[in-house]
Amino acid sequence: MVIFVSLFRCDIIEVAAEIDRILRPGKWFVLKDKIEMLKKMRPVLKSLHYETVVVKEQFLVARKSFWRPGKPASRSG
Repeated sequence: MVIFVSLFRCDIIEVAAEIDRILRPGKWFVLKDKIEMLKKMRPVLKSLHYETVVVKEQFLVARKSFWRPGKPASRSG
């Protein structure tokens, strides 16, 4: 999946949520933008368990990992 960002900017949280909704675990995408925007997007994707790398200061390559939340801590009464 390749996503191009036009002159009309969307909120990065909305973009990350939509990418996460569409993309299956193990798949990847490339985002091309200015380095400032890539630096903002990278921690958002990491919080969603994506592996990310910035290439040539204009491409963010991200791979969605497969993860499950851990078991909740048991309460001893």
